[in-house]
Amino acid sequence: MIACIKYENLLDKDGNQKYDNMEEAKEEADFMVKKFKKMNYVVKLCINPTRVELNKLFKDIQNMIEKEFIKTNKRILLHFYYTGHGMMKELTYAVLNEPTLTKALFPIERNIRTLSSYKNTAVYLLLDCCR
Repeated sequence: MIACIKYENLLDKDGNQKYDNMEEAKEEADFMVKKFKKMNYVVKLCINPTRVELNKLFKDIQNMIEKEFIKTNKRILLHFYYTGHGMMKELTYAVLNEPTLTKALFPIERNIRTLSSYKNTAVYLLLDCCR
């Protein structure tokens, strides 16, 4: 579960945030966490992740797949729920809370496609964002 609830880099021309209720994203993410835990999923919630934190998250998941599932030929089902802002340029990007737009654009689709390329791995990406 990835939720971005601060959008300092998405301000209007007067420096005001474009969106009124920043707590909505956290509430939505918490709701989804409860639902997935109820179904016995292991859940990692990232609130306002940085690019470094998301890169580490996806690398940790890749390592888990390679160490735990490929050797045993077990199947893995991954769900990613992202609430926040998104942007489409050739791929789908999550817009993170980073100081510049270049740093803020995280290639979530590319990372999801990498994970889904592993044998016996299915990945669902749920986007709750404009893009």
